[in-house]
Amino acid sequence: ALTLSHPRALVMFELLARFRETGSIGLLDSTEREVLAQILAVLEKRLEEPFSEDYSKSHETARK
Repeated sequence: ALTLSHPRALVMFELLARFRETGSIGLLDSTEREVLAQILAVLEKRLEEPFSEDYSKSHETARK
């Protein structure tokens, strides 16, 4: 499970709400960048596929 502190969750909520409204992720400040970097770090530790040779195929399958 991904865990965010309450302040980080609020930052992420606002970023995603903006994305839903605009269709674009325009980062407003370094805090948003930090939150996304933290999420990416967790995903990098938990997922094997991004580092495999057939990542493109895995990603394509996951998008269906």
